[in-house]
Amino acid sequence: MSLPPSPSEALTTLADIAHRLGAVGQPHLLSDRADAVVGRIGDLVLKAHPVDTDTAALRTRLHLAANPLLHRILLPPTPVDGDLLTIRAARVYTAWPYGEPVDPDDPDAAPWAAAATLLARLHNCPWQPLVSANESVVSASDRGVTGEPGPSASPPTARPSGSESSGSDFRASESAASASDLRPSAGESTACANESRPSASGSGASAQVVDKAAGYATVPAVHGGVPASGAVDRIRRALRRLRAAGGVANPAAAEVVWRAFGGLPALDHGDTPASTPASAAASRHLVSDADAGESAAPVRRQTLIHGDFHLGQLVRLRGDTLPPRADATHPASAAPPPLPTGATPLDDHESRWRLVDVDDMGIGDPVWDLARPAGFFAAGILDPAAWERFLGAYIAAGGPAIAPHTDVWAALDIPARALVVQSAAIAVAKSGEEGRELDELEVALIDACRRMPAAVW
Repeated sequence: MSLPPSPSEALTTLADIAHRLGAVGQPHLLSDRADAVVGRIGDLVLKAHPVDTDTAALRTRLHLAANPLLHRILLPPTPVDGDLLTIRAARVYTAWPYGEPVDPDDPDAAPWAAAATLLARLHNCPWQPLVSANESVVSASDRGVTGEPGPSASPPTARPSGSESSGSDFRASESAASASDLRPSAGESTACANESRPSASGSGASAQVVDKAAGYATVPAVHGGVPASGAVDRIRRALRRLRAAGGVANPAAAEVVWRAFGGLPALDHGDTPASTPASAAASRHLVSDADAGESAAPVRRQTLIHGDFHLGQLVRLRGDTLPPRADATHPASAAPPPLPTGATPLDDHESRWRLVDVDDMGIGDPVWDLARPAGFFAAGILDPAAWERFLGAYIAAGGPAIAPHTDVWAALDIPARALVVQSAAIAVAKSGEEGRELDELEVALIDACRRMPAAVW
């Protein structure tokens, strides 16, 4: 919708920046959340980031998104006065080319396969070369900010049989998603460029890149210059929001969410492992920022991940806005490697999709990017056919989140639960803040939380 005659300060600034960049037209509000504002002016989209944004971490993420190696995966930002961000009145703003979002009214056309392929490519990108290519650029940018000073492998099964999974009581149905013959054979390249993945035998942060069938644990806050993913912290923030909304949120629904959260094990360093179900009251104290002890879970493979994937994080570019293909002098942005055996290439329509919103992108376990679709499928919200398309495409593209010779749900069960808890916490808090009853989707999330038994890694 068009912005009102007297917009907020953030929206006024969005329009001012866009017009300075040559955008023509009236501003239109795309998203107005409590923590961020997004608006479109002509062919540009501007974002006012949360007021507590870590500017240095965001700048690193923006430079990664601007790297030609990732242009076939991520939407690159539009520079503002020679920088990738600008600060106005102590708030960070970024600009982006406009892309057509997923149509929420046409679920059958949702690009689940394209999304999964993009995630697999992102997860397979060698992040260390990305950092070395951008470190000097980011360092130079930190010395001056635009604007004001600122603050081979057997295919896994798509579902276990009922008694083999601790999460079977959580799932709304037990329909299977076949993944046979989808995983690439040994030795086939699946990285986003013709480079090897980071080795686990190196020193420093790369030494922590290990493969295990299950388990999630801490990773350093910075990995050779790349921030840690914000995926786990988003769960904490959702629970803090629910706690803050205690006076207006539906108390029965909130109690269900807190009990489901208390039944989760430690998700990362700084959480107290819940070996037995925690009471709803006690679980409220597990969402502080302070470290409470070592994680009980082993470290899994760490890759570059999006950190907040859902279909709203996809846009489709027009032909005239597609970035140019790389030339022979820039091997980092060369065409992607040959597809794994049996994989279906993206057609021209599908290849125009890009991931957006890099605020939580960083190093983390790639399973977190699959967790929301997995959780919504398990909760009976996401159509099984859509889940099968997503999972099958991810495996076909060589996505590393699912280890060979393992059951998909051995890796996905707990992250899927956690993302349902996160979504339910936000739903209960938001409905209370808006003074309304829970809607059908929100009730389904609460019901899924109610079905969750306590879980361990």
